[in-house]
Amino acid sequence: MIAHRTFRRSVTVFAALSLVTLATVGSADPKKPGKKAPSLQEVLAQKSNEQAKADYEASLVFAANSDFASAETRMQGAYDKTKDPRILYNLAVIQKKATHYTTAIRTLDRYIDLAKTDPEGRIADRDRADAEAFKKDLLVVTSPFDVEVVEKAGGKEVPVLGAKVVVDGEEIGVTPLPPTAKVNQRNGQLLRVTKDSFDPFEVKINVSNPQGHRERITLMRHERNGTLEVVLPEPYTVEVDGKVVGTGPVWSSPLLAGAHTLRVTAEGKKPYDARVDIAEGQTKRIELSKLEKNKSYTWVYIVSGAAVVAIVGGVVAYTTINKDPAISPPNGTLGSFNP
Repeated sequence: MIAHRTFRRSVTVFAALSLVTLATVGSADPKKPGKKAPSLQEVLAQKSNEQAKADYEASLVFAANSDFASAETRMQGAYDKTKDPRILYNLAVIQKKATHYTTAIRTLDRYIDLAKTDPEGRIADRDRADAEAFKKDLLVVTSPFDVEVVEKAGGKEVPVLGAKVVVDGEEIGVTPLPPTAKVNQRNGQLLRVTKDSFDPFEVKINVSNPQGHRERITLMRHERNGTLEVVLPEPYTVEVDGKVVGTGPVWSSPLLAGAHTLRVTAEGKKPYDARVDIAEGQTKRIELSKLEKNKSYTWVYIVSGAAVVAIVGGVVAYTTINKDPAISPPNGTLGSFNP
């Protein structure tokens, strides 16, 4: 079994693997004097919690075999399925065994908070005291931690927000880190910072100052590109995302991976509009046989001269209206005009 008291006082040894004493005795419900909450063993024995019990028991086996990553996953699964706060203590112990001290502290904080607010009174006062002592032990071997992440843009350094910070496989948070962020006091830890559109950054850090440790790093932005190619057997102009980017009959260019708008135009033709998705490292080829002719109608009126010119589908028609025989045609250097 993994008894919460045994875990705090002897966290280096796992006892027998059974569901016997881990918070099995419910404390008295403060709102219902004399009535005890069901033990964790009773909760896991319920038919609706069969999978939670399987996760819990598997976690104990993994922990006994020092596979703490699998043990943490299964213990977390047991908690997610039951939401029984008593499971959190064992989860914190497994995280401590994995040397994920910061994560264990966060789990204990949740356990302690729930001990104060749980309406069923499932966490006894002495269990909460154990958790607080456990947390105090972990705080001794951790240091406050902060990392400033920037990028260079326009000749200036600009903060990068939302970058994921991981130290020795333990997720510390995202930038800007909260004031409560901590890391283990240990040399040679691997700091890894990642964010979409940036190259990952890794560096070894030595943390020994109990008062705190700070890092400052610069991320390099990368462009994940694909290629767009447009083929059309006539001169044309290409617009991507509303900007003219080139001409054809054959045009191609790298573009950032993702969705873009494409417009192909040619004189006297209807534009071709499309949404194209560019995949990283791939070429998107748009091959057009021709663009449809623009069949717009244009009328030109010459009111004073009583002439009407109509351009209809490329055919020119000419006629005269309201001809006044009393008005003489104009004379000029080129001679007279007689329609």
